[in-house]
Amino acid sequence: MNPVVKITASSCALGALLLWSNAARADAARSCTGAPIADNIAAADPLQKGHFATTPPAAPPACDVPRVASDPLEPAADFHYKAYTFKNRSRDAACISVNTSSPVGVTTTAAYLGAFDPANIKSNYLSDSPTQFSMNVPGLADFTVVVTSTSATDVAFGLTVGGCGQMVLTGVTPAFGPVTGATPITISGSGFATTAPLTVTIGAAAATNVTLVDDSTLTATTAANAAGTYDVTATSAANAAITSTLPMAFAYGATTAPDGGVDAGADAAATDAGGSTGGPTTGGPTSGSSSSSGGNDTGGNDNGGNAAPSGGAGGDAGVTADGGAKRVSAKKPKATEEDDSGFGCNEVGRPVSGIGTFAMALLGVAALLRKRRAA
Repeated sequence: MNPVVKITASSCALGALLLWSNAARADAARSCTGAPIADNIAAADPLQKGHFATTPPAAPPACDVPRVASDPLEPAADFHYKAYTFKNRSRDAACISVNTSSPVGVTTTAAYLGAFDPANIKSNYLSDSPTQFSMNVPGLADFTVVVTSTSATDVAFGLTVGGCGQMVLTGVTPAFGPVTGATPITISGSGFATTAPLTVTIGAAAATNVTLVDDSTLTATTAANAAGTYDVTATSAANAAITSTLPMAFAYGATTAPDGGVDAGADAAATDAGGSTGGPTTGGPTSGSSSSSGGNDTGGNDNGGNAAPSGGAGGDAGVTADGGAKRVSAKKPKATEEDDSGFGCNEVGRPVSGIGTFAMALLGVAALLRKRRAA
């Protein structure tokens, strides 16, 4: 008779933690500028005080080595510059790369978190180099890249910035509605203007009347759907690879928002590809940085369950798949045990994520083998 192996909630959490410690978290390739920006610095461009070195360092500055701004060269002199503002459209901090091509020794490039102050080029500093560098930028934060001419005007250059994503969803309001649909919703995020036209699906049901309001806002109307909590996904109609998903963000048949649904935060996952070109600023400091929220941006839809909508009854209902999206019944038990890795077990000792399920299975096999050897 084969022994029965009981796996408890604590063993589930342990297995998930062990598996997480060895798991590589792939990040989709992203580009802020689909093609290099080709521009030039002219006499009409704004002025900054001083500049950084025009000689490349022995090794390009990297994300794993924090940079401290050096004292500017010629700090009292004025130099023309061009500035471009970008956004890290990932929910996590991202390693952003910057590459500049220009005549040797006549330009330098620097990056700043949020605004650039031409009167103090050390303020908000992230990194610099005349040719190439990379730096970490917080999730959903704005950053500014500045190319400076150190010797003459009418200097041509090329600029490529990569690694900061193109489109991301951050919230849905309201996050619930009747199963009959016809609920007007507002979707917040970033990168909508450069990826439009967009389609929106809630689970497998396509929303109607999708309207671009501005770069950070979409409106749409829900279609009819079965009761449950669903992912909300926006996809570029021109390029299906450009897509972002807010997991478990809209609850049909509920009267309150799903747990974490209005702004999924740490539970959010998105697939971000492609890129958009940042527009130049023509004078004065650039605008400040945007708000940042926690979470991750690890790509794709996760396959595990999540907590039921607030007020959902207890029970043991499962998760069903509709066209690659997830639907959770209102009776799915909420997670009650969770560790810092984001894994957890529900009230009946089952893992909340697909990876947690796999970890449970591994532990079960190991326990079974040990019992058979002992027998």
